[in-house]
Amino acid sequence: VMDDTAPRRRLTRQQLRFLLNQAWGRSETSGNAILGFRAAGVFPLNPGAIPEYDFSENFEQLDERNIEHAAQVPLASDPGQSTSFQTVDQPTPTRLLNESALPVKRNEVRKRAKQSILLTSEDHIDNRKMKENEKEKKEKCRKNQK
Repeated sequence: VMDDTAPRRRLTRQQLRFLLNQAWGRSETSGNAILGFRAAGVFPLNPGAIPEYDFSENFEQLDERNIEHAAQVPLASDPGQSTSFQTVDQPTPTRLLNESALPVKRNEVRKRAKQSILLTSEDHIDNRKMKENEKEKKEKCRKNQK
């Protein structure tokens, strides 16, 4: 997805997700699904489109595995109330989002960090004393002016 006006401009992940979401929503239609099934030979119903040998071996293998697995599972001898519970995953409804689910990252202007200073250095102590003296002089001048 490149624009002729800005050929070197790169897309961020956020922009790509947004564009893909829009394109997917427009292209995912029942007409496209029907055309896909028609191209595969499934719609209108064509029983010979997918040969039987593609399925038969897989189903037999699955049946054999299920039978073996069922034989290994111990059955409860007492059909009383169970103390354990099992959760069954229910399908959840879905919806098409018009916007990306990820929040937009905002660039915030932050203050620049000051350079680190050794607080016990003589230069720092002298600078602090000078600033305190200047501050005291300003306060005295203000008091004298009132």
